[in-house]
Amino acid sequence: MPHERLLTLAAADQQEAMEIRQAERVVAVLRNIINDLVGGSWTILGLLFAVVVLPEGQTQSTMATLFILMTIVWIATGYLRWKE
Repeated sequence: MPHERLLTLAAADQQEAMEIRQAERVVAVLRNIINDLVGGSWTILGLLFAVVVLPEGQTQSTMATLFILMTIVWIATGYLRWKE
């Protein structure tokens, strides 16, 4: 009977350790996502600033197209950057 109790306690400790490791992985993934969003948002913000500041014409249209394409690519490839 005491042997079974020890096995139950060991299994509970193992389950708790596994839950802690899983929580640590979730925190690490969230940290990576936030870091990527902050880093990438500066690039997107710079492109948006260029679109707003540039005078009307070909350069502004080019920057607007680049802004839209870069935003789409950045969002579409987020999963690849965020997975462990």
